[in-house]
Amino acid sequence: NFLMPKQPSFFQLLKDQAECLVEISNLFEDFAYKFSDFTDYAKKSGEIESRGDDKAHKMIDRINKTFITPLDREDLYTVTSEIDDIVDLLEDVIHNIQIYEVKEKKDFVEKFAQIIPKAANHLKELVEELEKLKYTKNFNALVIKIHDLEDQGDMIFSDGIERLFKEEKDPIEIIKWKEILENLEQIMDKFQDTSNTLEGIIVKSQ
Repeated sequence: NFLMPKQPSFFQLLKDQAECLVEISNLFEDFAYKFSDFTDYAKKSGEIESRGDDKAHKMIDRINKTFITPLDREDLYTVTSEIDDIVDLLEDVIHNIQIYEVKEKKDFVEKFAQIIPKAANHLKELVEELEKLKYTKNFNALVIKIHDLEDQGDMIFSDGIERLFKEEKDPIEIIKWKEILENLEQIMDKFQDTSNTLEGIIVKSQ
């Protein structure tokens, strides 16, 4: 199609962003189970976040310089910033756990580590499906899976908040962990938001 931009395509740039998201999600999973070497993990997450920012800037620059885009311009901006936001939030969580010097790991850290990489991989698959510009069964199934994981995130958050206030006696630890927990829930919300944006793009293109 002569209207489609030359390489690297918009689709490839989105895939590059999704790769960074999977990478930092896997790093968070590893970090959550190991829960040591905080400085090393914070450094690694910062490096991935920096690469993710670079990918997002390349995409925005490409959108601004392209007269005819293969997808709605605003949709491209939205999905680019949404993926970038998730990468930023994951980097924040790892970094904050390091700088807050929390006393001991809470159960919800590992529980979120079980669902965040799954959501990241599903989102990467959605981005790969996007190029077909068709609402396939697989696309629909991936959206549902992300929504289900977001529901699990809500339950982990509710249980985590309840237990935090019930079991933690140190008010400073409560403040630290409440912020971390809220960020983890926000990450899952943003996975759902991004899947909704991608779904909207596909519906529009039919």
